[in-house]
Amino acid sequence: AARVTHQQSWVATQNMSVIFVGCILGQFTMGYAGDLIGRSRALSLTLCIAAAGAIGSAAASWGTPAAIYGTIVAFRLVIGYGLGGVYPLSATKAAESDDDDANSIGRTAWAFFWQGPGMCAPYVVAIILRACLASDAQALQWRLLLGLGAAPALLAMAFLREDAQEDHGRDAAA
Repeated sequence: AARVTHQQSWVATQNMSVIFVGCILGQFTMGYAGDLIGRSRALSLTLCIAAAGAIGSAAASWGTPAAIYGTIVAFRLVIGYGLGGVYPLSATKAAESDDDDANSIGRTAWAFFWQGPGMCAPYVVAIILRACLASDAQALQWRLLLGLGAAPALLAMAFLREDAQEDHGRDAAA
């Protein structure tokens, strides 16, 4: 694979803005999806979308620098859509998961607490990858970094499988 040593001028602005556009779209649509199909199922769906964006950005970006950057930007829109859907669904699910108001507030705060460590994690992983892999393995380093972005979403999906079944039973009873 060709080593890309510089970003094209349009990449910086598009790369940063497209994820926020995806987040806004995800917040609008996935909150509504939670009302239709249940919080846990919608949360699993939005996590799946985010994971697909991370894996796609790592696996599908080949070719010229413009093609690589274009693919990554497109998949960042997908990641943003998925992560944008997580915000309203995780907060609502945490708030609705307990009858005790104090415990509900604590669970909601706990859900939002993990955003900070989640934002720092890619930088820590990048430092680890840089230290563990040879410097001539740059393509492997950034592909692993992009692909490992799917790990938290996939892990959360595994924990939500049981909750989705509980939501379906509760929604059917209502």
